[in-house]
Amino acid sequence: MENINITENEIYGFIYCISFPNGKKYIGQTTKLVEERIKEHIIVSKTDAQYLLSKAIRKYGENSIEYKAIDNACNRDELNQLEIQHIIFYNTHYLKGHGYNMTDGGEGVSGYIHTEESKKIMSYKSKLYFSNSSIRDSKSIEVKTYFENPENKLRLSEQIKLYFIKHPEARENMSTKMTEYFSNPENRLKQSKKRQEYFSNPENRENMSTKMTEYYSNPENRKNMSDTKKEFYKNNPEILKQHSERMKEKHKNNPEISKQHSERMKEYYNSPEIRKKLEEQHIKTLYKKVMKQLLNRKTKLQKSIRGPPKPFDVYYNEKHIGTFDYVPFAIDFLQKNKNININGHNIRKVLYGERTHTHGYIFKYI
Repeated sequence: MENINITENEIYGFIYCISFPNGKKYIGQTTKLVEERIKEHIIVSKTDAQYLLSKAIRKYGENSIEYKAIDNACNRDELNQLEIQHIIFYNTHYLKGHGYNMTDGGEGVSGYIHTEESKKIMSYKSKLYFSNSSIRDSKSIEVKTYFENPENKLRLSEQIKLYFIKHPEARENMSTKMTEYFSNPENRLKQSKKRQEYFSNPENRENMSTKMTEYYSNPENRKNMSDTKKEFYKNNPEILKQHSERMKEKHKNNPEISKQHSERMKEYYNSPEIRKKLEEQHIKTLYKKVMKQLLNRKTKLQKSIRGPPKPFDVYYNEKHIGTFDYVPFAIDFLQKNKNININGHNIRKVLYGERTHTHGYIFKYI
């Protein structure tokens, strides 16, 4: 990369933030000193100007506001882009958020395409700015505090979704870049190390666990994630195969992991709520399967004129258990109510007189 020298004398302009006692803010840009721009706002507020900012200054008084420069730029294009970004970040649009900005900022530069030179300068300037550890820490705290508010997270999420809906080419471009990035083994290894380093901290693991538990407690989130994974593996069978092999190898080489997983699953399935839910799902699945078999089975009996179902009784220790029209219905009943797994083949043998009973149960045609 070419050497790019940026000094204080080459700063083109500033992004500033005005804060009011009610918690609302205003984001603006200026190529002058910030103090001079604030004085201009105060002068305008003393007229009958109907800007929201002017009204707020008149309401709370010029001595009650606080202001500071929060960013700077080396050219007009960058200044415009930064203003847009900070209005979004601080949520100061009067309709979309909680502030006094009446526009999205940037003086209508939506769709502007940066030159390679301006991109280099912006990249260099950003790296230079964040090379200061105190600035990085301060910005990190600011961002974490911002996203601790669920409303902020939801708002940003909706904005991103809306952006990708309006710009499908951006979604495709992002997908392509991420695919290219992770196709490089070095990048995958680097990301893996970062995750391992992050989760080596017990506090981080606990925070992530809490967040994921909260997220997946929402049935809609669970369904969305499940559908996403199913669709992904359906469209990428080779990746599914690779994932399966990796998990088998992982459990083979780490028996302790298999043991822990087994214990978690036992605990999971011992939950009364889970067992009830699984039983309901099993019944629905079995019913669909049975009905499909009954409707689609191509046998000699089906080809002939078929009479009504042949009901049969079920007994246990000479006690009548119930009457059923079809063997699968009897199997389902016994599994659900008696916790007995009986083979349908053996039931038919009892019905045909080839066996006296199965699992102590007697089946007789009526």
